[in-house]
Amino acid sequence: MPQFIDLTGKKFGKLTVSAKHPVKTANNLIRWECVCDCNPDKLLVIRGGDLRSGSSKSCGCVGREKIIERSTKHGNCLTGKATTEYITWCGMKTRCYNPNEKEYNNYGGRGIIVCDRWLNNFSSFLEDMGQKPAPKYELDRIDNNGNYEPANCRWANRVTQQNNKRNNHLITYNGETKTLAQWAKDKGLDFDLLRNRLKRWSVEDALNRPIEDSPIGVRKLSDEDYEEIKRLYLTGEHTLREIGKMFGATGVYVRYLVADLDPEKLEAIKIQHQRRGTRSASAKLDESKVREIRRIREKEGLKYRELAVMFGVSASTIEDIVLRKKWSWVE
Repeated sequence: MPQFIDLTGKKFGKLTVSAKHPVKTANNLIRWECVCDCNPDKLLVIRGGDLRSGSSKSCGCVGREKIIERSTKHGNCLTGKATTEYITWCGMKTRCYNPNEKEYNNYGGRGIIVCDRWLNNFSSFLEDMGQKPAPKYELDRIDNNGNYEPANCRWANRVTQQNNKRNNHLITYNGETKTLAQWAKDKGLDFDLLRNRLKRWSVEDALNRPIEDSPIGVRKLSDEDYEEIKRLYLTGEHTLREIGKMFGATGVYVRYLVADLDPEKLEAIKIQHQRRGTRSASAKLDESKVREIRRIREKEGLKYRELAVMFGVSASTIEDIVLRKKWSWVE
């Protein structure tokens, strides 16, 4: 009978033996419990003969690493660790050569190609472009009608990219051509203000006339306008949209303007506005019915659709009532 050899604590490749397994193989061979260096939390059960002969040296990670090493030339696409540069390189080729890619019509469909040096060689792409200066930088073609090649590509941030789009609104004034956003920034004007000015005025007037001259609907609001907007809102007689129309602004912008009101007063006004909106949107309901809806939902657990049929409203309205998005003042 062979002499028993205790393997506890011994190391075989990346495997460390922790204990003898209580159950032998069908052939009455001893098995050992092991852990691999790559994942100490995973318990492996391996025959002693496989450990001593060298047949088992890891949990399988060594084999995977060798496959990756043979298949990868540049080290930028290890499993689960592809670099952003490698992802960008793959995306560039997909846009140009895969008709199923949603952006194909704007790239390959227009005849944009990847140069021979980069097409099948990521290392050359990385050598020419280098790493991204920052995570938010993306690959940008200087000439939007040109190909992906070293002389026509750069790493650019979002602002630079947006100013280099084919569909940009370009404006030429005094021999300078810039995008609408660039002119707005240079002249200290709001983007929407300048865009609406250009619909009515010449380029020179749109860029140079004082803000006070702007037509109604596109002018910036004065301090008096701000105070009047707040006064109108506090009366509870007008919706945000109605107030916005009076001053050429959106309802969302009006809500932003009134956000600095007293919180308690603002909440009271909000409930007042909700009541006005709820009466028009859910005219079939009253406070007693709202309480009944919430009671039935809580006690009997009926579905929103079932309650909607009972009370003659939509399921979404029932959901809003239960979640107190509507009729929130009703207890």
